[in-house]
Amino acid sequence: YDLLFPDEQNGLCALSWFADGAPLAAAEHVAMALGVPGASTVDVFARLADRSLVTVDIAANGEVRYRLLDSVGAFARGRLDEAGLTDRARTAHAEWFEMASVVALGEQRTANQARHVAFIRTERANLDAALGWTAANDPAQGLRIALGFGWASVILGEGGIGAERLRLALHACGSSATDADRALTLSLIAWNESGADLERAWADAVLAVEIADRTGDDSVITISRFASAFVLFQRGHTGAAIDVLERWHADARTETLLWDRGMQAMLLGYASFAAGDSQRAGATGAEAERLLPLVSDDWLASHFEAILGQLAQIELRYPDAAAHLTRAAQAARRAHMTATEGFHLASLGVVLHQAGDHETAIATFEEAIRLATTVGLMRIAAFTRVRLGTLLHGLGEVEPARAALSTADEWFRASGGGAEAAIARCLLAAMDADDDIPDAAQRLTTILESARTDGDSAVQVLALDCLAGIDARAGNIAAAVDLLARADELMESLGHRLVEHDRIDARRARELISAGVDSRPSLPS
Repeated sequence: YDLLFPDEQNGLCALSWFADGAPLAAAEHVAMALGVPGASTVDVFARLADRSLVTVDIAANGEVRYRLLDSVGAFARGRLDEAGLTDRARTAHAEWFEMASVVALGEQRTANQARHVAFIRTERANLDAALGWTAANDPAQGLRIALGFGWASVILGEGGIGAERLRLALHACGSSATDADRALTLSLIAWNESGADLERAWADAVLAVEIADRTGDDSVITISRFASAFVLFQRGHTGAAIDVLERWHADARTETLLWDRGMQAMLLGYASFAAGDSQRAGATGAEAERLLPLVSDDWLASHFEAILGQLAQIELRYPDAAAHLTRAAQAARRAHMTATEGFHLASLGVVLHQAGDHETAIATFEEAIRLATTVGLMRIAAFTRVRLGTLLHGLGEVEPARAALSTADEWFRASGGGAEAAIARCLLAAMDADDDIPDAAQRLTTILESARTDGDSAVQVLALDCLAGIDARAGNIAAAVDLLARADELMESLGHRLVEHDRIDARRARELISAGVDSRPSLPS
């Protein structure tokens, strides 16, 4: 170190405050703050690399990243501290990430969106270091950084980690945060948190809407409404989500921007599909098809493909549905949006299951679970395990089905439930009934009553089918026939949400009823 020129010493110290390496532009910015001339920074770093104090990584796209060994970094931070320049280095470090966040905020709905998603994945440790510094020294700057990368964090699928980063930045600002920033931050927190804790996400979404309404800012109000609709959808309250989305459109006071219209169509499409509303789903599918060529946002475009896939699924055009969902997953993969890719693969697995391609469906579900687990988006993993368990249950693979459903059930119970939670409990109770577990019938009755209260017709049908099977096995043929008739009546209002292919226990109950009727002695004429 003593043999280095002063610029080289300062260059080494500049690199020491980066976590897990420094991108070239950021390293130059901090080095210049420490007195290294801008025209000399690259040469300085090159000389440090020649002396084996710095390693240089060059990515396939030509981007340069500098790294230090931990021991070298610790030594350089000590020298920086001795010189009284630590605050200057850390301030410059935070300044550069704030500038990067401004660019990310401006491009969050454009074709460059994927670049900022990749940036968060690479620079997460540096972002956290910058936010740690700003929390104590410039909280307003920290909130700007967190908000700038907030939507990219949602797309990346950071879930609870992303929510906590935003929450800490908002808390550090205290009462100095504006209502607009507070509402936007809470909306992003709710969106991220819905993948981990639905009750907390809903509380944040409600507060975001309340604060947003005070601002009178249409853009802030729109984002808060989208967040609340998304959380409602994740909770399984699809009717309420649709109501929020449609009321927002009716109340909008300015011309709807393309991205806002696209987001509304995307959320309405998913909610309508989950609610079994074929007519509304068809309308949003047509809107998605119209908007698809107009948007440059990879994330939104991939969801439009998925909406078109679900519309084809409603119409039983399974090859078309699979093609759309495959394109949706491929688009997400190209943009390195792992969470989104996992979500689309889960939907593709459902289509393959309904089309009868069970082997490919199982492999697709397993890949979706792997991807969702990799990024920590456990709600998608739980949803997919329910679908995988349903398929395995129908194939008679009892233990693998039970394992998938039990894992999903445990997660739902710990995280505030969700749209698929009741289905998991219903199928687990059905398998217990097959094994003559004494309380299985009572659990199914409780599930049925809860589904009636919640207006969840799909779960009611599955529970009625299972109870019919229990009665049929016990020889209560009349009761079993009545339960199946009630289930069949409910099926007429379900549309595409539940198809006959999914009613495994109904088929078994009918077989038992047929066998029971055929085995009775003939009555005299």
